[in-house]
Amino acid sequence: MKSRLSFMNNEAGFYLPYVMFIITIVIILITANIQSYKSDIYITDRQVEHIIIESLFQLGRERVKSELNAPDLPEKVHYFFHDGTVEITITPQENFYELFFSIDTNNHTNYSFRNLMLKAEESP
Repeated sequence: MKSRLSFMNNEAGFYLPYVMFIITIVIILITANIQSYKSDIYITDRQVEHIIIESLFQLGRERVKSELNAPDLPEKVHYFFHDGTVEITITPQENFYELFFSIDTNNHTNYSFRNLMLKAEESP
């Protein structure tokens, strides 16, 4: 009485394809996880840099807001903060100030954009 299959009795290479298939699957999974981890690190670095840029913008905007009431308004102001520098070009308009921000972080990221700030209404 034969209870085993005939190709299982021949032990000259039956397990090799099975082991190679399992090893290939494991290597593919490990490589995919490594690439996913690298991508997560990159995305996290970009998010941290974005938060730093937003913080520098808010710090610069509040500082220039306190200086806009000065009689001798400069055309450009530079602020140096712990995380980077902010350069603001001020262009007065009729009812508002046009502010052009150029933000440089310590990680050599440069971001520039325009922002509008209403002029404070003077009481009679």
